[in-house]
Amino acid sequence: VPGGLAYQAVRNFVLGDYTEAIGFSVQVTVVAGAIAAGLMLSEVFNHSIRAFRERKERI
Repeated sequence: VPGGLAYQAVRNFVLGDYTEAIGFSVQVTVVAGAIAAGLMLSEVFNHSIRAFRERKERI
């Protein structure tokens, strides 16, 4: 969970250090995107495995 990075991003925005804030914001976006992609990928694998097992049981 990128909560610590998000905190640092907001903190740096408030302090006026925009370069650091943007860097932390990019990191937050990448981590959150990776988490979302991992969840989607696991769902695709789970669906594929279930479909394969169902086809195998029909035969």
